[in-house]
Formats: sequence, C-alpha cells, structure tokens
Amino acid sequence: MPRRSETYAIIGAAGYIARRHVKVLHSLGADVKAICDAHDNVGYIEGFFPGAEFLRSDEPFFKYVKDHKISRVVVCTPNHLHFNHCVSAMVADADVVCEKPLVLSSASLFDLAKIEHDTKRNVYAILQLRPEGSKYTVRSAPWAKMNYVATRGKWYENSWKGQFDQSGGVLWNIGIHGFDLLCQLFGKPRSAAVESTHGNIIKGRIKFPKCTVQWTVGTDGAAERLIWGEDFCMNLTTTNPDAGHRRAYQEIAAGVGNRVSSLQTVTELVETLSDISRWNEDVA
Repeated sequence: MPRRSETYAIIGAAGYIARRHVKVLHSLGADVKAICDAHDNVGYIEGFFPGAEFLRSDEPFFKYVKDHKISRVVVCTPNHLHFNHCVSAMVADADVVCEKPLVLSSASLFDLAKIEHDTKRNVYAILQLRPEGSKYTVRSAPWAKMNYVATRGKWYENSWKGQFDQSGGVLWNIGIHGFDLLCQLFGKPRSAAVESTHGNIIKGRIKFPKCTVQWTVGTDGAAERLIWGEDFCMNLTTTNPDAGHRRAYQEIAAGVGNRVSSLQTVTELVETLSDISRWNEDVA
C-alpha cells in the first residue's frame, strides 16, 4: 500500500478513466493533493479527496507539483498528450503513473527512457491485464486466436478517442492490452500483418517464434476479449478492472511496476500494425 509520505496529483481528472484511479487510490489510503482538467465536471472528487486542489491548466498544475514536492503524477489525459505530460511531471521532480498507451511511437518511448534517466525519476505504465497473462506459461502453440472487441456507442467516434491524431486509433486505444498479452505469452514477434480493415474492426496475423496468431480488434459488435489456442483459453471479458488497477498501484508502491523498458516490444508491434492499417483502410 502507498506509504503515508507518498502524495499524488492527477491530470485529466474529468475523464472516465481518472475516476477509477481516484477510487483505487482512495481505497489504498493514498493522499491525492491536486487534480487538473480543462473541464470542471470533477465534482465526484468530493466523495474521495474533498481537500484536493483543482487547477484548470498544465502550467499551474505542474508548478503546484514542483512547489509541493508531489511524489507521483497520474496521467489520465488523451493519448497524444501522454508524452508531454510525463515529461512535465519528471521535470517537476515527480514520478509518473500513466494510463495506456504510454506513448504512440517507439521513438517517443526511447526519448521518454532517456528523460527518465536524466531526471532520475520513474515512469510506470498502467497495463492492468498483465497479471492475467502471468497466470499462463504458454510459449508455443500450433495456433492461437485473439478477439479483442470492446462495445462502444456513437459518442466514441465523436470524442477524442475516435480521432486518430489524438488516440492513435483503435489498435492503440483498444488493442494495446491484447497485443501486450500476446507478447507476454509468445515473446517478440517475427512479423505482423493487417489483413482487413472495415471501419473500427481490424483483422490480421502475427508470427511469433513458436506460434502464429490470428487477431481481431475493434469497437463494433458484442464485447469479447478472448485469447485461445488448442490447449488454453484466456477469457478477459469479465476481468475486474478495479482489481487490475489496484494491483498495479500496489506493485508501483513496491517499486516493481511496469517500467518503460518493458513496453518496447508491444510499442514496436502496435506501431507497425497501426502504420499498416492507416494506409490500408477498407481493404478486403
């Protein structure tokens, strides 16, 4: 559990995912000193940290972080802002807890690692399904399939999540968890391909050293998060998301969270698939 001396500040506090972080931090007895968002629909904080300062923009927020020696900044902003907010937190002498995807390119991941080293701060990524993958010892299989589909309403396409330049697209915003688990199960991919793209449903194939995986990722259709093969089945559809975030914070407090270096393989994979799909839309 977080030590008494550990303090937190959350940027992107009005968003959906920030509420989960606040709930989990409160349950762990953490101390959230400040929240930040351009929007003011953050009244839910009353039920958890009523004394938290509320700031409306980046500059005063990170000044507060530095002046008050905040231990960790939690980044819950739109994906394209993650890199800059992680850097600003480290410059303000705070460690970082960042929602997925940590960054949207392998170049940004490299730069983040360098800044982490230079500032002597730590960046932790939230990939709350990794503990599920650790329950399996699959490294080879005759075949495997992954369906990672999340049901989303019309709001999704009209929010930042539906804008490629802000979210990185469905492979980064939805598929990152599934692809991360595949790398956890089968290792570093040898090759990857996108075979069809129809709206928000993308299908393809990944060749690992000892397994070839057919995958489907998207937001159209019934929710289903399955990875299966001849001798195993990982059903993630009913996984408790609060439990995953709670465990992530416990690991971070113990100094064993998901570090930047552990995301290199999945970042390179999703970047490759995203580049292919972007230039091959509506391919049969």
